[in-house]
Amino acid sequence: MTEDESLENLNAIFDDVQTLVGGDWVDEDLDSPRSCSQSAGAGVQHSSFRVGTAPSDRSEVFALVKEHWTDLGYTVTERIDEGSVVSMRLMASKPDGLDLTFIAADLGMTLDGLTTCVPDDAAR
Repeated sequence: MTEDESLENLNAIFDDVQTLVGGDWVDEDLDSPRSCSQSAGAGVQHSSFRVGTAPSDRSEVFALVKEHWTDLGYTVTERIDEGSVVSMRLMASKPDGLDLTFIAADLGMTLDGLTTCVPDDAAR
């Protein structure tokens, strides 16, 4: 997988979630890669961050994303933070280094993720 393909893959995953849960979303994706290590040596990862409007039913959208990511083969863990604002956090990962986080809270939703660590095209 190339650097561009890994970023396209992450963006497609986020686009699918945005379609699944609805709402209005703003992309806050970073263009700068970060370094990582992988079996072939130096690698790079990109991060993506999306912010969405508050869901009409936080528990429902949380369950939809959990089921979707589980069906896609991700290892999924969840955490519920109950303070002045209830926040439901879903973390998903695959052995290739792809990491995803979905948060559904009273005030909005977020998607945060790192692409798979791939060989650094610039280092070749």
